[in-house]
Amino acid sequence: MITKFYEVRCDYCDRTINHYPKVKPSLDILRRDGIICTQTKTFCSQQCYDDWNHSRQEKQYMNLRQNGKIHNNE
Repeated sequence: MITKFYEVRCDYCDRTINHYPKVKPSLDILRRDGIICTQTKTFCSQQCYDDWNHSRQEKQYMNLRQNGKIHNNE
């Protein structure tokens, strides 16, 4: 017999967090199990979330700087 299950992985470190049989878990279920969630991403710990957020902000800043939206008088 084949059984379907959903594997939840951290979007930053790619570690497997949990497995859910048969039904795709909602954000409420994931948060109740202690998983840190945004609307599109899941993280295994606060450290992974903070590191991802820092990397994202740095990338956005560099894109603004390359496109000429931020000017440094160097």
